[in-house]
Amino acid sequence: MKSKLVLYAVCCLLYAICTGQWLERSVIVGDTMGTLYGSSGVLFNPLSGNVYVGSAYRALIFNPTTLQKIPCVPYPGVPVLCPAAGKVYLMASTVSVIDAVADTFLRSFALASGLVSDQYSYSSHSNRMFAIVEPALPTVAVIDCSGDSLLDVFLPPACPTALAVDSATDRLFVGVRSAARELYVYDCAGDTLVASIQTGLGQVARFAFSPVSRRLYCYGSTDTIGPADKLLVVDADSLGVRGTIEGALQPRRTAFNSSLNRITTVSDGSVQVIDCAGDSVLHTRLLGSEAMDVTTSPFTGKTYVVVSNPDSVAVLDARDSLVNWIPMSETTGTSLLAYSVERNEVYCARQQNLVTVVDAGADTVRGVMDYTYYTLRQALFNPAGNKLYLLCPGADMVLVMNPDYSFRRIPGAVTGNYGQPVLQPAMNRLYVADAAALRVIDCNSDSLVRTVALPGVSRPVPVLVPDLNRLYVFSGSGNGDYVYAYDCLRDTAVRVLTLTDAVPCAVFDPRSGRVFFACEDAPSVRVLDPVRDTVVRTFDLAGGSTKGRLAINSDLGRVYYTDQSPDSMYTIDVLSDSVIGSIPLPWDIDTLFLNRRLGKLYLCSRDSARVLVFDCASGTFVDTIAADFHYSALMNDRNDKLYLRYGAVVDCRYDSVVTMLEPGLVDPRCMAWNMIDNRVYQSYSSILYVYRDDPTAIEEAKTGKLGPMMAVLGNPARGSVRLRLQIPSGEKASLFVYDAVGRLVHSSFGLRTSSFRLDLRSMPAGVYFICLEAGGSKATGKVIVQR
Repeated sequence: MKSKLVLYAVCCLLYAICTGQWLERSVIVGDTMGTLYGSSGVLFNPLSGNVYVGSAYRALIFNPTTLQKIPCVPYPGVPVLCPAAGKVYLMASTVSVIDAVADTFLRSFALASGLVSDQYSYSSHSNRMFAIVEPALPTVAVIDCSGDSLLDVFLPPACPTALAVDSATDRLFVGVRSAARELYVYDCAGDTLVASIQTGLGQVARFAFSPVSRRLYCYGSTDTIGPADKLLVVDADSLGVRGTIEGALQPRRTAFNSSLNRITTVSDGSVQVIDCAGDSVLHTRLLGSEAMDVTTSPFTGKTYVVVSNPDSVAVLDARDSLVNWIPMSETTGTSLLAYSVERNEVYCARQQNLVTVVDAGADTVRGVMDYTYYTLRQALFNPAGNKLYLLCPGADMVLVMNPDYSFRRIPGAVTGNYGQPVLQPAMNRLYVADAAALRVIDCNSDSLVRTVALPGVSRPVPVLVPDLNRLYVFSGSGNGDYVYAYDCLRDTAVRVLTLTDAVPCAVFDPRSGRVFFACEDAPSVRVLDPVRDTVVRTFDLAGGSTKGRLAINSDLGRVYYTDQSPDSMYTIDVLSDSVIGSIPLPWDIDTLFLNRRLGKLYLCSRDSARVLVFDCASGTFVDTIAADFHYSALMNDRNDKLYLRYGAVVDCRYDSVVTMLEPGLVDPRCMAWNMIDNRVYQSYSSILYVYRDDPTAIEEAKTGKLGPMMAVLGNPARGSVRLRLQIPSGEKASLFVYDAVGRLVHSSFGLRTSSFRLDLRSMPAGVYFICLEAGGSKATGKVIVQR
């Protein structure tokens, strides 16, 4: 038994080491560093001079001077500064520890259970953090800020509801919900009960503490379920009750002003000021709008209250008179405030991913930080320049990631959520088929050069015909009435077909030079001749749905089509133009991936979390793999790996899952493969994970050297055709032209030019194939001669 346990432990260790090798780094994409998903806390960190904004999704950091975001590992939580430890803790179910000087992630550890609200307090004397957690009954967790670990969990005599630390005596006050109506005092260093104070409060909702007057203010109620309509005053030294303050409001948030020794409370549409010297209500001001948070300035004695309607910050002077309104950007929901003594600034974190910086001297807005959500919807790698293009429709732009992981923006390059990118390597251009438009990006300058209107197109399905430098754009939803042909040389689009239904999928077959596309309502696969812009063949099939998918095996001359109505796969022979097979499927198929090297087709299902393996040579299903697919997947047939949802990596040689990539449970929106660096990119919201595709192999030397590329300009042609060539630096190229039966009809050697005109006058009408060779690599093209 012992030997089995040892073996199991060794296997787990080897598995962890193996999977850990894959993830190389995570990149927070673009300048935005992600989104807030609603702010849950804002903090000025005097040790670094930066501002932290927390949310349930991640915490974000920015420099208030330069208004620049600070990259940091994105973890959720409410930021709490622990100055004695030199750390910032992101308080959540899992506590993340940040170096407060360098603003870098250190480590994380789990609490006993979920954090309850914002009830936590820090003792600088014993360097401990106390938080209310709730495994079954609420308890108090003790965090050791020196060792960054959960030190202890203790259960007070009743359910804890509020916490406060008196740093002078290093005592922890714990408010509870109990019929005993007591308040409990603990020694912070030993976590031992020092005293219990009879308060008459059935529950305590919130504490406020005045270190000047040495008094603890307890907002609560007499019974255990009522609103906090009582304010009890406790002497922090004698641990006795001094009395109650009449007329206190039910608190939403409180702030203590050390220079005036006052506590300010906001409640619904009112702000109330408590004089801690006389233990009395000084003022209650009506703001006429819902108040959400409050902070004060000890320099000027001003109070800042953020309200929701109008969206603004109310400014009260030292006499608690309303003297100003500072307008904020339009928003909804909760907003939070923080004050910086060092900078005399107020930071307002808004629900709408905006953080406003207010100059507390002039009471004016000094700047706004925008944490807009950038969702990566599509990714495409361009070997020319070793750059990754990321479509971010929510921000109306395409982001370009350079090899050094720096980013460049292309504003306005995508707007719709269903934008589809297509690369034209010979012209080094990226085409984004968008909602009712085609956007043309020059990849040399990484700029948007043109937007061409495509009326009536939604959920576009683009297909590039490289030999003719033509891009077809089908409509994937709606009426699907129009099909556009875009001339990449003239930058013009014309409507070439009118259909009666939408096109869910389309592919280009380089062997026949034709485009195959499926129709949604009329169950058929049709064949488009790009030379004549006409449909030359229709295959009538059973079914027809929005989930139709196509795949091309040009080596065998096969087209594979799957549908979900009914669940079937059809095999079309390209050479004979006939349907040669129909196979029922056990479940819905959402996408197809071909491994050309092995001649296998992988059919991925989202609902069944299964992958069917189809052998193209025998025409039969040979295996089933338990692996989940959803938004995106990637086939890398160079290393024979299929990447699926949640990080499953399938080895196509053995048709088995070989590893689960870290971090786990990542549901990628898009994926791409870098064939130069042999890296896989996987996105999740605004984070891009970079994996080594084959971590167990010896790393190949990275040269970044590209092979030759060629574009045939002017197809079909009569007298001549112009070739646009990209020849690797320092190389000479050779050009060969073959006729349809493989005979050499033209050759040119020693080419270094970027443009070459090929004379066609001596060649009969027909199809000719062009081969450009340089540095041991080839580029091919096709020219159609008409007479």
